[in-house]
Amino acid sequence: MTESTWFFAVAAVASIAALWLGRTMLVRWRLARLKERPILVGAAMRRVGITPGDADACGRGSDLLHAAECCTVCGDTEACRIALAAGSRDLLDRTCPNREFFHDVERYKLVCAADGEGRSGMAPDSRATILPSRPLFPMQ
Repeated sequence: MTESTWFFAVAAVASIAALWLGRTMLVRWRLARLKERPILVGAAMRRVGITPGDADACGRGSDLLHAAECCTVCGDTEACRIALAAGSRDLLDRTCPNREFFHDVERYKLVCAADGEGRSGMAPDSRATILPSRPLFPMQ
């Protein structure tokens, strides 16, 4: 084996080891972050008076995963905890990045209740007037 071949072999092994170690450290960092930052979206939904089933009923079930991800990376977890502990819907509405999602699902639920027909009573075309006119999470 020539010296240059030896160098490239060592460099390749070192690169693979660095990539593996980097990925392992990233996964561990994310898990540690999740343990120290619990997802509060469920408690916030209960405070607003909606459920994951309500989100699914109005066609926003897929946005629920994004709302949970948004909650995980939110930098204002302490304000959220304070708002939830105080029972303050107003503070939650001012601080939560998922507030539009919550309002859209809540509005759908209220319209269904006003119709007296339950969630399944709404025709899909009438949902279009309830859903937001702009994307919940606009692309950058």
